[in-house]
Amino acid sequence: RIGGEGVRTEMGCRLPLPSARDFEQLRETIASPRLDCVVASLCRVSRSEAVRMIEAGTISVDGAECMRVSCILHPGNKLSVREKGKYIIDDMGSVTRKGKLVLNARKYI
Repeated sequence: RIGGEGVRTEMGCRLPLPSARDFEQLRETIASPRLDCVVASLCRVSRSEAVRMIEAGTISVDGAECMRVSCILHPGNKLSVREKGKYIIDDMGSVTRKGKLVLNARKYI
């Protein structure tokens, strides 16, 4: 019984199971791997707005609240921005001709 209702189970599943999570691929150009640059780029806000969001405590990195604007992000970090979304940083390796970094990330949808 589940929640007062009778249930019956059967072996095997004939339908394809839905994927656990879907992602939107993002590719952005950023000046540095600092938290304020990454948040501004991923959330499509200005850097000053990103700084306000960080100082207000609405950002967490790998599950821990981060209030340091100068925090350096690395590939594999999970970034959660309250009311904006949750992101996974995949890569920040490529450098453009102007010396900027190419950020590859995924957004949970």
